[in-house]
Formats: sequence, structure tokens, C-alpha cells
Amino acid sequence: MLAFVVLAASWTHPMQHRPVISAKTWVQVSSLRAAVPQLAVSRVLTKTTDSAGSALLDRRKLLTDDAEDKSALGSGRALPIRELAVGRKRAQPEAPQRVLVLGASGYIGSAVVRELVSRGHQVVAIVRQEAVTGPSASTLSSAELIIGDVGDASTVAAAFAARPIDAVVSCVSSRSGSVDEVWRVDYGASRAALDCLQRQVEAQDRARDSDTDATTDTDTTADTVITAATAAATAAPPARRVSYVLLSAICVRTPVLELHRAKLAMEQALADSPVSYAIVRPSAYFKSLAGQVSSLLKGQPYILFGDGTHTRSNAMSDADVARVLVDCMLDADELNGVVEIGGGEGTITPLEQSRMLFELLGREPEYLNVPLNWLDNAVGVFDGLARALPPLRDAAEAARIARFYATQEMVGPPHEDYARDSLKDYYASMVAEGRLKLQQEARDGGPDLGLPTTSLLALNVLQAVRGARRMFSRLTPASEAQADRSA
Repeated sequence: MLAFVVLAASWTHPMQHRPVISAKTWVQVSSLRAAVPQLAVSRVLTKTTDSAGSALLDRRKLLTDDAEDKSALGSGRALPIRELAVGRKRAQPEAPQRVLVLGASGYIGSAVVRELVSRGHQVVAIVRQEAVTGPSASTLSSAELIIGDVGDASTVAAAFAARPIDAVVSCVSSRSGSVDEVWRVDYGASRAALDCLQRQVEAQDRARDSDTDATTDTDTTADTVITAATAAATAAPPARRVSYVLLSAICVRTPVLELHRAKLAMEQALADSPVSYAIVRPSAYFKSLAGQVSSLLKGQPYILFGDGTHTRSNAMSDADVARVLVDCMLDADELNGVVEIGGGEGTITPLEQSRMLFELLGREPEYLNVPLNWLDNAVGVFDGLARALPPLRDAAEAARIARFYATQEMVGPPHEDYARDSLKDYYASMVAEGRLKLQQEARDGGPDLGLPTTSLLALNVLQAVRGARRMFSRLTPASEAQADRSA
């Protein structure tokens, strides 16, 4: 997905190999940047330390002149970091649990559905209509489906209407990264499920209290008294403890994006609730390191930011992350905290990733190096423009997303029990699938955008860039036709 961080400044059409924005237009944009005041940002970072001396994030406020401080949601207290036991042999649960999975048609969510079903649990999934016939259709066929928008609280409530939910696993995530969407989805949908779970628990408690009161009444007519011991023996068995597992990310420890703030707000809401919980922060996913497979298959160079050695990651497969989430669901009573985790193969740089891919493709390495300061320039331009032109707010956030993921380490503590899959094997499968897709496109005559389509954010970032270029073209009428042809 990082192929798009050059944004309007350097993005090149794969067929024409020329700048989409002309040099003349870019000069005018640079002049606008100088004329528009920079977006004032104030960051306050507070940390606390647990008994082991690990720095834990308490809260970080990212304030702008015209933005509400959403990071203030929650109590702001530090969340405990937990460790998963190594080599633990888990017995099957005594009875299957009814589990609501948010984001069930996504990369991690569909893996969670498969893991839950393989362990004998009943899955309830909220999905859009198109997911029923999409790539995840076979996985979802084993789940009870609620058709609707997960960002709609009434749709989430419908999942609790038929029968009680024992656990929630939220893997939902915004696809665009836009400011409004991350708060509607990453925070709003996950919070709606938590609220419903809490209301369910409260209703069950009231029902149990009512049953207990009725059982302990004295029957004066029969001149008998039901003792406390008798009442306890005849009362209903204790209700199963509900649990909630939230899929977060290791990167929230450096919260500079709106996505991070939304995730942290949900983490705090969960920690402040009476529900047993676990917050899982993986380092990265294999899929997030495969954003350039498609473009490499089309003969394009690998895009490196800087020299490709300034960041490292130890990503995990979807199946390994899913097993962590389900295990945490079963252990939520004991955890009630944050689990940070990374892949067990060791860390890898973007340069090392590229070499692995070129080897699998049988190609000589070919690179397009992008200076890191270009990312700062892109963020500065879009921040300034967004200040004057609010519709560009999401384009500015997309630029910040690109810079963040191109410059930040994504490393979590490895765990030997969750390291079954290898990145090279994943790359090999992606290369094979990509070649089949290209063959299909050639037969069907389908569009060839030359984009890393495996990225969750790629298309949305491109759309933001296209919107920005059209905005620029209106400022420069002579270049309007060129901008429309390029987009």
C-alpha cells in the first residue's frame, strides 16, 4: 500500500510513465502551500510504567484548531500488558460459545470465523450483501449472517436480538482511513457491540435477581421456609461470563493518526466496562507487506522509501492472528488487558522483502527510490490545503497514513505458539494467485490499473489523490483535460 505515499507529487501512470500532475501545476501547488498557514497541531504524550518497567501508553491528545479531542474518551488510565503462556495445552470448551464477529468478511475476520468454526463454536457475522457472494462466501456459509452495515448501531443490535451472545471478537477496520469513517467503524461499530453486550448482561442479572427473590419467598400457608441453602440449590446455574476481544494494532503506541485515536478510545471504553476483555495488538500482517506484488508482476519496479533499511517488521499470518484472538477470547477472564504480539520469524526490512519477492519472480531487482523527505512535503502540502479546503481533509489524512507506515517500525514480541506460517510461503502463494489473475484479466480484457490491489487502502488513497488533482485542475483550467485523462 505504500506505493501511493508519493501521492500527487510523484505518482506515475504505469502505461505512460510520466508525472500525472504537470510541473507547472506542482509549482502552483507549492506556491499555495506557502500561502496557506500550516495546520496547527499540538501533541501531548503521557506515559506510565508498570512494575516490570515497560512503558505503557496512557493517552495522547492530537488537537487541531477545529477538531474535537476525541482521544479524551475513556478514563485515560494505563492498560496492563499481559503475556500469553507458552506451550499451553488447551482443552476444548465445555460447550460451544455463540460468538459475534465484526469484520467477518475481512482478511483477519474471515480467518477468525474459520478458527472458531473449527473449534466447534457458533458464529454470528454482520456482513454487507455483497459479501455473501464475494471471496469470503465459502467461509461465511458456516455462520449465521446478519445483513447490514456494521457501522449502523441498529444492525449491531439485531445480532443480539435472537439469542444471547457469549463473546464478541471485533476485527472491524476502516478501509479508507478517512477521519469520519474510522470513528464510525473502528470506534463506533466496536462500541455499539460493547454497549449491546453490557445491556445483555444487565438484563440477565435483573432476571436472575428476580428469580432469586421469587425462590426465597416464605410460604406461610404451608408453614415452610425455604432456606438460603435450598434457594441456592434450586436457583438457575450461574450465567456464562461474557467476553470481548478487540483487534487493535501495535502502532497505537505511537498515536499520530485518526485511526490510532479511534482505536485507543475503544481500548479505553473496553477497559472501563465490566466485561471480561482482551485487546490484541499484532505487529503487522503478511498482507500488509504484499502491497507491491501486483505491480511487480506487471514488470514495474519496487518502490523503496529511503534505502529500504530504516524500518523493520515481524508480521504475522491471518491464521496465526486468528488463533491468538480465539485463545484470548477463552482466556479473557484471566487477561483483562493488552496482548502485544509479533511474528516468530525475526524482523525484516523493506529491502529484504523486495529481494525475497524478486527471487520468487525470477527477476533482477529494480527499484524506484523515494526520498523520505518527499513524504514530509506531501503531508505539509495536503495539511495546508486541507486547512483552506476542508474537502481535502481525508487526502491530508491519507498522506499522514502513508508517511506513518513508510517510516515506523512494526515489531511485536514473538511467540513460538503463534508462528506456524512463513512470509516467504505467503509471498509464493500471492505470486501464484497474481499470475492467475493477470491471465484472467488478459482473457477478459479487464482494466489494468497497474496498482498493488492487495492493499486495503490502495484504491481509496488513489481516489483521494484523484480528487485532489481535480481540485488542482480547477485552480489551473489549462491542465483540466490532462488531469481528467490521467485520472
